[in-house]
Amino acid sequence: MNQIRQQNQPFESYPEFDDAGDLWTADFESWQGEIPKTVTIKDDFIAWVQQSLNTVQNARLTINGDIGGQGSATRKAIQSFQRGKSLPLITNGPVCPDTETVLTAAVGGGFKLKTVPGPEPAGQTFYVNIPLQVPLGDAKSMTGIFIPEKYCALPQVDLIVFLHGFKLRSHHPTFSIDTYWTLPKFRLRDEVNASGKNVILVAPTLGPQNQEGSLTCSGGFDRFLERVVEALKLRGPYASQPVTPTIRNIILASHSGSGNVMRAIAMGKDASVAKIQELWAFEPSSMGSAAIWKTWAAPPQKAKLFIYFRSGNAGEALCKGLKVGSMTRPGPVVCTTNITAERTTVDHDEVPMRLLRARIAAAPSLVAKSTCARKKSPTVPFLRKGAPRAGEVPFNLFHSMQPHSSSSRSDFEWTNRRDGFETSQEEAYEAIPLSTGSHEFETTLPAVPSPKTIALFNTDLNAPYFGGNFNFRYNGGSNEAWITYNTYLSYTKSFPDPDKARLIKNLEDAILVWDSCAEIQVKDVAGNYNDRIRLRFKLNIVKDKRNANKRTQVHPNGTRSVFFIDKDRETVMRDLNIFIGSPKNVLVHELGHVWGLKDEYKDRWISMKLSLGHVGPNSPLINDTRSIMNVAYDDKGEFRTRFFQHFGRTILGAFWGLKQYMIPVRFGGKVVAHNVMGRIALRKRNISGDPPYTADQPPFNTVFTHIQIAKRA
Repeated sequence: MNQIRQQNQPFESYPEFDDAGDLWTADFESWQGEIPKTVTIKDDFIAWVQQSLNTVQNARLTINGDIGGQGSATRKAIQSFQRGKSLPLITNGPVCPDTETVLTAAVGGGFKLKTVPGPEPAGQTFYVNIPLQVPLGDAKSMTGIFIPEKYCALPQVDLIVFLHGFKLRSHHPTFSIDTYWTLPKFRLRDEVNASGKNVILVAPTLGPQNQEGSLTCSGGFDRFLERVVEALKLRGPYASQPVTPTIRNIILASHSGSGNVMRAIAMGKDASVAKIQELWAFEPSSMGSAAIWKTWAAPPQKAKLFIYFRSGNAGEALCKGLKVGSMTRPGPVVCTTNITAERTTVDHDEVPMRLLRARIAAAPSLVAKSTCARKKSPTVPFLRKGAPRAGEVPFNLFHSMQPHSSSSRSDFEWTNRRDGFETSQEEAYEAIPLSTGSHEFETTLPAVPSPKTIALFNTDLNAPYFGGNFNFRYNGGSNEAWITYNTYLSYTKSFPDPDKARLIKNLEDAILVWDSCAEIQVKDVAGNYNDRIRLRFKLNIVKDKRNANKRTQVHPNGTRSVFFIDKDRETVMRDLNIFIGSPKNVLVHELGHVWGLKDEYKDRWISMKLSLGHVGPNSPLINDTRSIMNVAYDDKGEFRTRFFQHFGRTILGAFWGLKQYMIPVRFGGKVVAHNVMGRIALRKRNISGDPPYTADQPPFNTVFTHIQIAKRA
């Protein structure tokens, strides 16, 4: 074993039991703003409409965000307001911009946007509740905005507005855009990055069958884009600039069933339609008749429509109707003026992702990021304790909130750990010199008014179980923190290559189960949880054992992994000991030990009492049989927010010293301490990846676990 450290009793380290009375019963993400637990707001925008109508005409509506069906109290109040202002009446459907504009003037203020950072590939992702009044069910009213890496914040922006397809197969009706574009078949943001173009991707969440809400109202697309620009000023590269950007060019893209939504926008009368340079229909299932598209495409139309279709589908039929001829020739086919179609054999769901990069690269209206003038990134020298050290960090200052290690080795013995870090994330990590066993990176520059960066090699972050070993990285201000298990595989006998490949696949799949299963939400002094950092987990198999956090030792089935325990029992101590036939779900549990978690299941009393990797016989957690750290290895084995406290507290340390997060503690009229506070929320309920519970499931499954770090004033 690597080390032995005195531990508090396990039950004492789980403060969510003490805070259970203060937890929210609203949806676990609560990303549209927290609400009293006695009220559930269905739609923030409709709640604003209800509040406004109560103000201007004493409508006495219950503020619940539910517009209701025809004849509902809210619709009647809206119609009464519309009659008084000579506006078109609505019976069903959304509140359109004409009514919203007049209502805004009547109450002296409009609907306020809220933006939330999201997980991201390289670049920046955030989400905003732009009100579209789409019937979403359990999905969220959120529009995703992705700003690619190395984006140039020019005065005018180019946008790709992407409309997703029907929520079928891997795209479930409960999914919002934040889940959609993380699915393997819909990784659009990676393609935007790879295109090299200076363009922002905008994707609203539509209904299960592409219901578009107010997006196709008269003025609806204009209003949507106005709010996209407003969101860019609230968060992102334009937030620090005095001038609000304007929209230069728009590309409107659709997939599958959203072709009709694209058609309604493109053939509408909104002012922003004139900025649409191209329409991209990726394997459309419906777009309307050839006759209306032929009328659209006729001069003076300058926008171009590109259709990618599979044989026998609607895109081919549309082009045949325009061309009145054969579609057998390979490659692009000119259907009529301004409309081109091309056959593809790509899987229906994958058409946008597989063809997006080439389509972006070919768009003449988009500029390359390489043509933008960029400032050189600042560099700062590393300092060793007592002596300067040559070398530079290309960006970001590397800090941690932990003290120096008490290692007996000479102070800060720097070693290059190239394959110990993820080389695909940030190029700087390939050249950063790291000290094995050390915790602190010092620089000569003072603290900056942004979250600090934390980069730790071979740490356990003071986890409940000392058997945890991993690399931890949080880039200050990022929306993700990376936990990487660097390991090399050691086989205790010669196994067939297919068996090895199957085991590695199970291990990789087990890591994917953990990936993005939880997020840390940081509380600001106003009580908001707008900063949300998703926990990303990654496997990195290294060849040099010196760069590994642990060895993964693989044993034959039916043997003992350690001499003093039963056969076919995986263990995690100094090594991760598994078997050639260890299934994915069991490996999910064992990886919990790698992250520093203890076993929670009932066993022989002596095993629970003496095992350093067990919570002990007196812990109530041994009764939480649905936990994956208990006996629940099936697909319904559940995650718990308590699993991620050590990650959360470390991330809170990156916010220490920032005024907007330092919450004062007062006693006798004086500030006696400061806290940085946050909470942990799940993004997956179980190994299957089902959505998490939206209300507390006492006593073990709380929607949030509240965490904090504190220091006396």
